[in-house]
Amino acid sequence: MRKLVLFAVSLLFIGTQVAFAQRTVSGKVTSSEDNLGIPGVAVQAKGTSIGTTTNIDGVFSFMAPAGATTLVFSSLGMKSQEVAIGSGVVNIVMKPDALSLEGVVVTGYGVRKKAAFTGSATQVGEDVVKQKTESNVINSLQGSVAGLQISAATGQPGAPTTARIRGLGSINSGNAPLYVIDGVPVSSGAMGLNTDDPGSGTDPLATINPDDIENISVLKDASATSIYGSRASNGVIVITTKKGTEGKTNLNFSAKFGISTPPIVKRSFQKVNYEDYKTFLTESVRNSQPTTGPGSSPKWDDAYINKVILGAGVNFNSGVNTDWWDAVTRNGIVQEYGVTASGGTEKTKFFISGGYFDNKGIFYGSDFKRYSARVNVDHQATKYLTLGMNMSGAYAQINQIATGFAFASPIISSFMMRPTDPIKNADGTWFAATNNNGYNPVALYQSEYPNQGYQQQYKALVSPYVQIKFYKNVYFQSKVGIDFTSMKEKNVWSSEVSPDGQAWNGLTQNLDQTEAVLNITNTLNWLPSIGKNNFNILLGQEAQKFTYHEMYANGKGFTTPMLTAIANAAETDGSAIGSAASLQSFFANAEYDYSDKYYLSASIRYDGSSRFGTNNKWGTFFSVGGKYRISQEEFMAGSRDWLNNLTIRVSYGTSGNQNVGYYAALGLYGSTTYAGINGLYPATIENPNLKWETRNKFNAGIDFTIFDIFTMELDYYNDVTKDMHFGVPQSFASGVGSTLKNIGSMRNQGVEFQINALLINQKNFKWTAALNFTSNKNEILALATDKPILGNMTMLAVGKPYGSWYLEEWAGVDPQTGAPRWYGPNGEYVYAYSQAVKKDLGSSSQAKFYGGFSTRFDFFNFDFGIQLNYNFGNKVFINDLRYFENIGEAASTPTTYYVFDNAWKSPENPGNGDVPRLQWGGNNGAENWSSRQLVDCSYLRIKSIMLGYTIPTKAIRRAYLSSFRAYIAIDNLYTVTNKNFRGYDPESGLGGSQLANYPTPINYTIGINVGF
Repeated sequence: MRKLVLFAVSLLFIGTQVAFAQRTVSGKVTSSEDNLGIPGVAVQAKGTSIGTTTNIDGVFSFMAPAGATTLVFSSLGMKSQEVAIGSGVVNIVMKPDALSLEGVVVTGYGVRKKAAFTGSATQVGEDVVKQKTESNVINSLQGSVAGLQISAATGQPGAPTTARIRGLGSINSGNAPLYVIDGVPVSSGAMGLNTDDPGSGTDPLATINPDDIENISVLKDASATSIYGSRASNGVIVITTKKGTEGKTNLNFSAKFGISTPPIVKRSFQKVNYEDYKTFLTESVRNSQPTTGPGSSPKWDDAYINKVILGAGVNFNSGVNTDWWDAVTRNGIVQEYGVTASGGTEKTKFFISGGYFDNKGIFYGSDFKRYSARVNVDHQATKYLTLGMNMSGAYAQINQIATGFAFASPIISSFMMRPTDPIKNADGTWFAATNNNGYNPVALYQSEYPNQGYQQQYKALVSPYVQIKFYKNVYFQSKVGIDFTSMKEKNVWSSEVSPDGQAWNGLTQNLDQTEAVLNITNTLNWLPSIGKNNFNILLGQEAQKFTYHEMYANGKGFTTPMLTAIANAAETDGSAIGSAASLQSFFANAEYDYSDKYYLSASIRYDGSSRFGTNNKWGTFFSVGGKYRISQEEFMAGSRDWLNNLTIRVSYGTSGNQNVGYYAALGLYGSTTYAGINGLYPATIENPNLKWETRNKFNAGIDFTIFDIFTMELDYYNDVTKDMHFGVPQSFASGVGSTLKNIGSMRNQGVEFQINALLINQKNFKWTAALNFTSNKNEILALATDKPILGNMTMLAVGKPYGSWYLEEWAGVDPQTGAPRWYGPNGEYVYAYSQAVKKDLGSSSQAKFYGGFSTRFDFFNFDFGIQLNYNFGNKVFINDLRYFENIGEAASTPTTYYVFDNAWKSPENPGNGDVPRLQWGGNNGAENWSSRQLVDCSYLRIKSIMLGYTIPTKAIRRAYLSSFRAYIAIDNLYTVTNKNFRGYDPESGLGGSQLANYPTPINYTIGINVGF
């Protein structure tokens, strides 16, 4: 009721008309190089947040507040200008400057002039987003922003992406940033039946059309994020979509078509071919002949060895030679089409788009198809009242294959099959190998009645707003945001080709998930100026309601594989759950600058969340920041011809994390049946003191520009997370496994820098480059006790980073016998895995540093760009190696280099000292967990290459076109890894382990962009 009253009051204010004059300012922005209009230039009334952007012809028009006397023009690649409004018609000519400092930063609650912004934030434009072919636009940011680490756990189309800003800030409460689209916080994260598997599930962010995006801002430090309070502990990613501009309607059409291929796999992870597999098994059997006792004499001959191999189901005389990897993969297809229309009048402006994206994956049975639409409208109803609406909708169809250690995964099953296994039997039926539990990876997804992992996702985001002007430079805005996501999934375990499905005579699982977020924001913004003193004061109130519903059903026993609806099942089962949570917030932000030299900012936010205990529902978060543009001082005048900018920044503040279960603080009961009687039992214990995790953030930075060529932003940060959420084990007598409490702390500190360079800037030749680097050190500062918390493979310990590896240590092979060995409790060699001891290996799953490099050349009408991204210093446990490096098992096909080429053969030929002697039945150097499967996953990847040509405007005007560009592009062309890396792809989703991950494909595309 309280929220309804607040919203009603907001609407009452909106209906109030307070007379105060505004006036229209308009004009055109052209380039000094060719006198053509420049699109996308930000035009802002100085001292306010009111402004617009130029259309494709460089024309702009908007209602400027009374009292505004100057316009500020800024655009990436152009020198900013301030021009007096005068009569209201302002035409200017802008000069190139790729390193302009006067851009704007979108923070979600408004637009801030970058020069006056005291926080640490990076903004990228649509060119970065559209340069790559990604089903999820967040992936396109990889390697483009210092401090932002993005890693895809899977290349499966539509699957979730992992993003972290300045390290891992929580152990149990999530590390994903807050995503904000056009000022509305939206839901993100995997949805689906198998979200615990990093290769499965779908991401609501994959429904965003890249053609709709104007820019993306990554907010990092407290000064930039604290205004979001209890949701901004892990940083904020703000997505701003395109708006219409006054002038003629501009139509744009884009088309893209391409082919995806499996990545280039190093020899160390390629499967052996037919001949090498035969040699591999022959040597394994020969090495197993006893040297003494029964069977040692006479020497085993080839006939006996072949008999042993045939007894294991391997027949080299069958004439079969199957490449199972080739059989389960294909060349995928990527196609994307989009159309946009934008324009408007002095009072009404619009942007409309529609898009279609289709990605057939590189594995049979995996694909992603998206239909999207958007309408953004802004209307100046009166001199005092502005109305607007941002609406978007998307529908996606996703087919996913099983990944991880599942026999139904074609990735792992293709290795479990042997080259002597046929795809089909002689009678035309599907072959089912006993060594793979009867699974045939080709049949699973290419048969008439295959396994299915089919999902449908519906996404809608609606955010109407109203804005009125009360008094000079006083604006009130009320915005309602509705974020709705619905996911419907159907999994079918085929009764024809899936052994598990056959055991149940067919199994169908249905899941229906619905998540809705209602967000209401009311803000009052005052922007006074007194001489050289400029203020920006913001007061706000916000309320959020989260609701989640899930229904699950399954059915077993179908009469025919053609009818797999649950209604046709002989046996059914199901469940349903519903959850809700709410958040109330009050916040304020103030910014001050004097004479374009001294800047101060402060914010405070007071949040109340239903997720926490009755004693700690409310939390306070704050930030303070300062900035000093030393280069504007008079004593720096003599150096301005080479030192164009020198600025120092500092900020400190807090933000929170409320990413816990909806009812994490409550005492909950579950239902059960005992002896035929229904009853309740305590499932969780109430914790009235449960509160937010709090992340204290300190940031110090320096920005400088030299010779109008090099611009550098250098930041040092020190973030400490306190009151971390931990599940504390309870007594068995309580019947409860654990209770969530606030325990422990953790630090992330590091250095990041971003360099942009305009190396050549001639009329017909331009060369720009950019480099970013981040070094982050994570450290656990406190736990519930001083003793480490030991897991199966990792440990949590004070003074150590999260994800520290705790495993048996591999000691290589005995050079005399080729036997595998490990280290025992006293550092001695032991030859039985059971005698090995686990230890802290001194490494972790977190990278020591990461970043990216990009460069672009513009030569006459040609453009060429390339981007690299890199990641160094993290160790990943590749679980695949326990199965693929089998050292003598006939049950599957081993890898080439590491097992076959380098296996121990004799004391005189010991291989590389790390691969035990081949032995029939296996040599347990591979089958057990140890540091042998711990691999350095450092890499350098050619992320994207693009070559384009833009036809000169004069040449296409007769065809009634305003622009035409054609291009070719390649994504993920090649990845350089550590020499000992063994796997498909070094990316692992930042989770620290891999198990048959869906590799990232190589995309080859051609495309056009046409303007009318």
